[in-house]
Amino acid sequence: MNLKAREYRFFSDIIEFYEGFLNTVKKVVRYDRITDITLTKSVWERIWNTGSIFINTAGSIGPEVKISYIEKPEETYQYVQKLIKRFSKSDSSSSTLGVYG
Repeated sequence: MNLKAREYRFFSDIIEFYEGFLNTVKKVVRYDRITDITLTKSVWERIWNTGSIFINTAGSIGPEVKISYIEKPEETYQYVQKLIKRFSKSDSSSSTLGVYG
């Protein structure tokens, strides 16, 4: 039985990542710290039209955040890329832009 719950919140300048059921973890990633994002789809994920997105940040070893089992992964990947580009063009206050989970 999988007792992990995950939620991702996308704001104008950060991503908040929550994981856990009994024990919880919260991570906050600023867009200006993101060095690259990667979309992967295994054979099974392609069959089920899901995928995973890995978000790497400056100074971290390996991905800072892994968003798994995403439905319509290409759309989510493009969405995250647009948020990163939008942040690099303007510095605005935090407002919620989307929630996945």
